[in-house]
Amino acid sequence: MNRRRAIVPGFSLLELLVAIVVLGTVTTIGTRAFFGLTSAWQDTRKLAALDHVADVIFASLRRDLDSAITSDLTGLKFRGYYENRPEDQRYWDQELAADRIIVPVETPAGPAGGVQPRMVMYAIDPAADALIRFQGPLSADGAPNDVRESVVRGTRVLRFRAEYLDSSGQWLREWLDRQWIDGNMPRALRVSITLADESRREIQVARKEVFALRVR
Repeated sequence: MNRRRAIVPGFSLLELLVAIVVLGTVTTIGTRAFFGLTSAWQDTRKLAALDHVADVIFASLRRDLDSAITSDLTGLKFRGYYENRPEDQRYWDQELAADRIIVPVETPAGPAGGVQPRMVMYAIDPAADALIRFQGPLSADGAPNDVRESVVRGTRVLRFRAEYLDSSGQWLREWLDRQWIDGNMPRALRVSITLADESRREIQVARKEVFALRVR
């Protein structure tokens, strides 16, 4: 009498090994895709944050330039200086522009009301890669330094370059004594900035803005 051996359904060892390998490959690909998407999303968020910082810088400049007053009222002049920072190995492939802009403006006088003339300066602090806004009393000597505040925090400002439009339609790199005879103030100011993320310097945003100057 012949007996038939019962066949139990299942996987062979080879099939199980193949399944494990395929599952591991799919998991690896899925994990890499997930982290890749997450990293891309974080980079996009950082770029959007830098773009917002650029808006904040330009808004601060616009407020001060809208409050600019002529030398006829103060005897002091609008000034623009062309400067570059020393080379930095962290940013070996970039021009580290660090121009300075000094503007006589009218600011609120405080609780008493009214306005008062002041000097405002925008300049780079190279130690912190920060754009600093200085404010102080009217002075023909030196720069205003009574009030010093970072225009933005948590962002590196690698480039702050200004150009000045004269009455002949030319953009100048500086606005100094020789331009004062040209109505004291430039017709427009063109500012270029490059910003870098604090933790990842390779994530950067470059922006440019032109401000028409309407002095009081």
